[in-house]
Amino acid sequence: IMKLFQTFYLNYLLIIFLTFSATWYFISNDKNKLVSASEKSISSVVTISSTNKQTYSSNKNGIGSGVIFSEDGYIVTNLHILSGNNIDVKLNDGKNYSASIIGIDKNADIAVLKISNDEPLIPINFADSDNLKVGDKVLAIGNPYGIGTSVSSGIISATGRDYGNPYLQLIQTDAAINPGNSGGALVNENGNLIGINSKIFSKTGAYQGIGFAIPSNLVVQISTQL
Repeated sequence: IMKLFQTFYLNYLLIIFLTFSATWYFISNDKNKLVSASEKSISSVVTISSTNKQTYSSNKNGIGSGVIFSEDGYIVTNLHILSGNNIDVKLNDGKNYSASIIGIDKNADIAVLKISNDEPLIPINFADSDNLKVGDKVLAIGNPYGIGTSVSSGIISATGRDYGNPYLQLIQTDAAINPGNSGGALVNENGNLIGINSKIFSKTGAYQGIGFAIPSNLVVQISTQL
């Protein structure tokens, strides 16, 4: 009986150990995956500031974010953050460049900018936004309130939201999106772009758990046409 009890006890301890190890592995692996996603994509997100004559927006501080679209200096952002025609782009490494507007789509709230960079940029990798599922983990990357590039995490809360514009079929997320995040990247857990952070639903003007992003497939379609 004692031998049977010892065998049972050892098996019990083994099961506990394996369960703990497996749980730790999956939690650790999940965290490492989000860290890798952030490291992969953060260099492709820029800060955009604009000044002078009001042209497209009532954005008072003229600060937002953008996403590097190509190595040769094309950047995608939201049109509404461009409060003036003197546009400055700050890369994640701190370098600053003047930017010109290549094209705009007012209906989609998308603008394509161009900088004359002296070395190849790091463009974002794109994911197929048609494959998104509610509950998928995401990261929102941008420059909230101009404090510096920041990353927040969340999930996809819904897809196909029109929020006043049925043309866009926006992605809804609970990842924190605040003023200054507009034009920044919404990436999946592989670090690939699934959307451009665009707007929030808020009664205060600040994050209240409901943010929206323009799907990456639409961003690619419009940007390449511009």
